[in-house]
Amino acid sequence: MPSVKDIAKRLKGVTSTAKITKAMKMVAASKLRSAEHIMNAARPFAASVQDLMLPHLAPKEEEKFASRVVLAISSDKGLCGGINSRVVKEVKLQAASNETAEVTTK
Repeated sequence: MPSVKDIAKRLKGVTSTAKITKAMKMVAASKLRSAEHIMNAARPFAASVQDLMLPHLAPKEEEKFASRVVLAISSDKGLCGGINSRVVKEVKLQAASNETAEVTTK
């Protein structure tokens, strides 16, 4: 059976862990609010890009095109290596699926 000293030590450790967890939750909530603010500020830009690109992304059935454009957009900041790698991989897959077509990169 643990002594009173052991129980007090364990209680102090649990209390300390609870305080650290609470602080981490507060930091996460603050970061989430900041990210939401940035996201809401970018909405007008995203809407204008969508309006610009939507007619080109879903052409009508009767339209036939001699060439096709793939626009790859990736990030250049933060820990986005995985996202950038996936974008490059998808572009390569699109190019491989259209082997017969001439591919020009810019």
